[in-house]
Amino acid sequence: MPLNSPSAYLLVSHGSRDRRPQIAVEALAQLLRDAWPQPARSTASAHGAIALLSPPVTPWIATAALELAPQPLHEQIQHAAQQAFAQGYRRLVILPLFLLAGVHVRVDLPAEVKLAQQALGDAIRYGSASLAAQRSRNGIASLRNGIDLHLCPHLGSHAGLEALLAQTFAEFPQATARILLAHGSRRTPANRQIASLADRLQAVPAYWSVAPSLSDRIAERVAAGDREIAIVPYFLFAGGITDAIAQSVQELSTQFPDCKLHLAAPLGATRQLAEIAIDLLTS
Repeated sequence: MPLNSPSAYLLVSHGSRDRRPQIAVEALAQLLRDAWPQPARSTASAHGAIALLSPPVTPWIATAALELAPQPLHEQIQHAAQQAFAQGYRRLVILPLFLLAGVHVRVDLPAEVKLAQQALGDAIRYGSASLAAQRSRNGIASLRNGIDLHLCPHLGSHAGLEALLAQTFAEFPQATARILLAHGSRRTPANRQIASLADRLQAVPAYWSVAPSLSDRIAERVAAGDREIAIVPYFLFAGGITDAIAQSVQELSTQFPDCKLHLAAPLGATRQLAEIAIDLLTS
């Protein structure tokens, strides 16, 4: 079977009872298909003849969720790998749609991929180790059914996310203060990542689930004399939490009537986010 791309791809999100995040993930998958880099097209020869054009690339992309899905993630991965293999693909590249390297990224996802690999009888690949090298070490083909699983770095590891956030903050030039609002974690290292990111964006961090909260930060900025504050939520897609954030901002606007609060939308399924995902999938 001739293939337009050597790999199949799987986008893995957190999962939600709210349908909107999954709809956004599917929209992002379609944006990836639309934005996928095309092979170089040949030009006319010296004698004026037109050489054959390279066929367009149409990547095979599926989606899965870590939580709140009908099947455990390892079964979803196994099913996607089997589907891809049946269509002639020999490699499944898995991209975690997570912003921070928390427990899900560091522990849960590798464990689920390992379970899928064991079920498939495959050898999971990390980093850039080549299939040829694996076969050389083992003396036989290491992938019994010929499908190779590769787990990418998580979406939030890409430097392009910072540029996207900077662009969002720039949409509020009148703001004299900036707040980067993330979910937050009980793990201090995860919150330090947000604090460092906020500092580079000339913002202060706030967290939805731990201190300092959004209301704490707004009270601090109002006390410091700021009268227009830009709030950028560090969330991928709209859902229950972003609805609650919007409601909270409305209430805070009433609590601080002399301060104008500007709330940005979450990152969303955009062409820019798709290009970041493509860069990770093809690196």
